[in-house]
Amino acid sequence: GEKEDYNDNNGVKLFLEETIGATPHLKLEDITSPFYNPCIADIKIGRQTYEPSAPLSKIEYECSKYPFQANLGFRITGFKVFNSQLQSYLTFDKYYCRKLVPEIDILAALGVFFYDADSFKINELSGIITKIESLLEWMEKQSEYNFYSSSLLIVYEGSPDNSSAFDVRLIDFGHVVNISTTTITKDDNCSYGLKSLLNYLNKILSMIQRNSCICHHHHQKRDDEMIQEDKDF
Repeated sequence: GEKEDYNDNNGVKLFLEETIGATPHLKLEDITSPFYNPCIADIKIGRQTYEPSAPLSKIEYECSKYPFQANLGFRITGFKVFNSQLQSYLTFDKYYCRKLVPEIDILAALGVFFYDADSFKINELSGIITKIESLLEWMEKQSEYNFYSSSLLIVYEGSPDNSSAFDVRLIDFGHVVNISTTTITKDDNCSYGLKSLLNYLNKILSMIQRNSCICHHHHQKRDDEMIQEDKDF
């Protein structure tokens, strides 16, 4: 499929791929299709996942999902990792992820996502950091939209026999608001979340490079939780 160019200042290109005449439309794409054993993480970005005009009931419901998000700036909604030794997936669903407490649980969970039983996926992690930095640069420049409840979909190849491919996409645009219709002049919500996530990912990369074991805590926590294998989150 086509690759996103996050440095393009035309914000519509993030989610409107084509136009037919004067009618814009969404084009759906399965970004996991090029991967043999895709490892996938869905991360809700931003401190606020509801539109400014949302009723109080909606605000309370959204905040109740993960109270840490208002400060953390993102929420891991689920991820699955291919274990090349077992030739199977470990899947962590949204209920498991809602129990993750900053900072150690988040670091451990993201560490597990980039771990393949034998080694950490350093090249993939480094490349993903670079792509998110590019998206953040675009987000800080654009002045057309406020993004609420959008997510990052992160995918990398889990099979050691295949290339170290990866991809990062901004998805879920059902609550994107045109800035001209609000009193807000710049999207600080999504940008804040991207910065926070980058902070965690860079910490993980630094810890890996120092040969620190960041998965030990997570494995201990995981032993007491239900892990659903080979089930989509």
